[in-house]
Amino acid sequence: MPEIKPDRYWELRNKWLNQKISEKEKEELLSFFADEDDFEVHLREDSSSSSDELKQRIFNSIDLPIRQKNKFRTWRIAAILILMAGIGSWFYNSYHAAKSPVYSNSGLAINEPEGQSPNSVQLLSSDGKIIELDSLTIGQKTEAGNLQKTGNQAISFAGSAEPGGVNTLLVPKGNQYELELPDGSRVWLNAASSLKFPAKFTDSERRVELDGEAYFEISKNKSKPFYVLMNDGTELKVLGTHFNISSYKEDGVVKTSLLEGAVQLQRDASKLVLSPGQQAIGRAIGGLRHNNSFDEEEVMGWREGKYKFQNADIRLVLNQVARWYDVTIQYEDEIHAKFNGIILKSNGIDKIFDLLSLTQAVSFTRNGQNIIVKKAKK
Repeated sequence: MPEIKPDRYWELRNKWLNQKISEKEKEELLSFFADEDDFEVHLREDSSSSSDELKQRIFNSIDLPIRQKNKFRTWRIAAILILMAGIGSWFYNSYHAAKSPVYSNSGLAINEPEGQSPNSVQLLSSDGKIIELDSLTIGQKTEAGNLQKTGNQAISFAGSAEPGGVNTLLVPKGNQYELELPDGSRVWLNAASSLKFPAKFTDSERRVELDGEAYFEISKNKSKPFYVLMNDGTELKVLGTHFNISSYKEDGVVKTSLLEGAVQLQRDASKLVLSPGQQAIGRAIGGLRHNNSFDEEEVMGWREGKYKFQNADIRLVLNQVARWYDVTIQYEDEIHAKFNGIILKSNGIDKIFDLLSLTQAVSFTRNGQNIIVKKAKK
């Protein structure tokens, strides 16, 4: 990230707010908040002291082009600039003195390579064996579990001749994995997720259990419906479709998003039928809630190593960071902040926490693999 001295920062900031900044100076100022790595993220406190007029002036006055999927899009960066009104003292202090152990740009490095977990992906086979999938070579078959490794993070399961027993695919933090079931259905599991599936589907149905998040592409078979049981007791029934389920317990919400086909969900007395582009939301208290639309990029971005957040609680954002980088988040203060933007896994944990710290909403301290979150001092 380009460095900018505090005196220069204040000079450019004041020019911006007084509408006396040149295009070249504008680019210099923006270079501090956005670089070539496609990283655009912002966060605001609920109790932001920035005036509505200032927010509107910033929002209306600038566009920032960033690269995404090999195409240029224009993303509003109003909220990033709103941060400028409140980060001056932090910027000045951090420039003149390191505030260890409070997070700094290089103070929260993770020892393992970015995106890697010290824990390997495992399959607990129906006959009681534990198979370390990361140790298999591509194309290798295992007698136990009837598996074949088909890619760096992919296996296919041939199934057993006789029914009985349950296999469990365990994907730890920092990993993702793809599984092809005997019927040709494919499941992509996100970090910190597990899927239970039988050694052989019965003649009348196909049934699996999910804890965490996964995207499903189900082979059509009208005579043999596919069921997914979620950890909150919700059951999903499908004949053949594409859908995503996010059911992390720590998030406190289960979201089922339908991309293709049709599904039926039931939890206790609550029942919903979804059409493509619709979403079902379930919480611990109350029945299932129906959304007529959802943001596909927000739902499916995890498969491409990115997350899009819209007015998300900071705790949900940090839950995802914990799953990506295999760290534990601990809160010492009550944090009230909302988050909007896109974060890329490839940018690394340092950059994510660096930009979150700029907001002065939160500060971070590391103790081994534990990240302590506090409300930032004003």
